[in-house]
Amino acid sequence: MESQVPSYALALLNLMEEGYVSSGDLPLGIATRLGVESSMFDLPAHRILKALLTHSPSPKTIAKEFLRELGKCANPLVETLAEDVYGEVSTLAVDDWAAIILQGLQEHAGDLSTVTQLGSHYLTHLVIAFRNPGGPKTPQDSIHPTPNHRHIEEIGELLVQARRSQSTLRDLASSTS
Repeated sequence: MESQVPSYALALLNLMEEGYVSSGDLPLGIATRLGVESSMFDLPAHRILKALLTHSPSPKTIAKEFLRELGKCANPLVETLAEDVYGEVSTLAVDDWAAIILQGLQEHAGDLSTVTQLGSHYLTHLVIAFRNPGGPKTPQDSIHPTPNHRHIEEIGELLVQARRSQSTLRDLASSTS
């Protein structure tokens, strides 16, 4: 039997999207690109998480990660219901669970910053990384100092050497086993 965990998370994120479209209120805040002061890639966190859950090869893993962070919000009702789904012991119907969670968050949101940070993490390390695979080595709007270009070239050369020595490493690993 297939796990229902992703269905619960997706139902909640769909309700959040409906509310966002009708009211403009951001249920989980804005997922921002980590390591920069400003970015054109800032997006509603619930949309990033919904897309990730929808397209993930392992939706249960993503759903559980989302539920774990949601359970840290300091809203006892939400914490309990999120734990029930995480532990796969919830007796509530998917849509009922999502509606109760959303209502609980609207009455007392608590601290959803860890869920927003989860969205920011995936935005930075998955969405942006795959959107611009051949782009500049460092972001142009980074708050971190620009690395020495010679060091970047040296790293590139080391990577080429490492690829060439892959077979040598495999031979070494197989001879020690």
